[in-house]
Amino acid sequence: MAPPATQPPSSTCNDVIAGFGDADTVWDAIAGNPELSVVAGAIELVSLPDSYDTAEPITVFVAVDAVYDEIPANVLDSILADDELLTGLLSYSVIPGNALDPADLVEAGIMTTASGADLTFAADDDVVLINDGEATICSGALFRNGIILIVDTVLQPPSDEMSSPGSSAPGSSVPAFTEEQEAVATAFETAVDSTLTYEEQAPFIEDAEALRATIEHYPAAADVVMGISAEVANVSIDGETAAITYVLSFNGVDAGYGELDATMALLNGAWVVPTDEYCAFQAQARNNCPA
Repeated sequence: MAPPATQPPSSTCNDVIAGFGDADTVWDAIAGNPELSVVAGAIELVSLPDSYDTAEPITVFVAVDAVYDEIPANVLDSILADDELLTGLLSYSVIPGNALDPADLVEAGIMTTASGADLTFAADDDVVLINDGEATICSGALFRNGIILIVDTVLQPPSDEMSSPGSSAPGSSVPAFTEEQEAVATAFETAVDSTLTYEEQAPFIEDAEALRATIEHYPAAADVVMGISAEVANVSIDGETAAITYVLSFNGVDAGYGELDATMALLNGAWVVPTDEYCAFQAQARNNCPA
């Protein structure tokens, strides 16, 4: 699993700004900047500029190529191949009708994007936070038809605004399992599904209360790969333990690790992911358990 993206240093932001050169429009600036080749290619794939009147000011949030490098190649390829998903992702990074600098955004507090979903903004000392810290604004540059703001993370619409290819409910795709095997599979799939809440996952994780901070931070840790989930392929039960194999997915797409192994335990009549097993899984997502 890839580590989470971090805010680009100011030197990187300055390099991005310098890369805009003498570009006239927002779209020309992105297309000609070597630090923004991924988002430029994505914009071209869905002909995004055609959706906007060139006389109408816009605010566009973009992440540098280094941020996209943190997304596994197969996940990124699946997004770029899905026009609807890609358009939704890019539209969530555009505020039409206004060219807003960071101070304007903080003053507004909330703005509706071209996708119809909202972004929120707040100041924390000298940093402008987007969506309560989901992303921060690094720097920006003004053009004839709008402003480009460099952000440290790919902005992701709320899950109900986007469809994820291949996603399924925990336990919904298990292959001809017995009732007990299905209980094991559902317990594991629920415990590692980054879209679920602490309350939903806690019954399936040993000593969940002691791991509350790790469980609650998991969705944010998984954001860099646009969500983590698993599908259990095999279950072998031996008394109060069960050996499983599973396939890991990022954003509903096979992460490419093949079948992985894990162990489950039967505690007080319920199947759970043992603490050490859960913490080992989370460590791979750079989301460590308490010492």
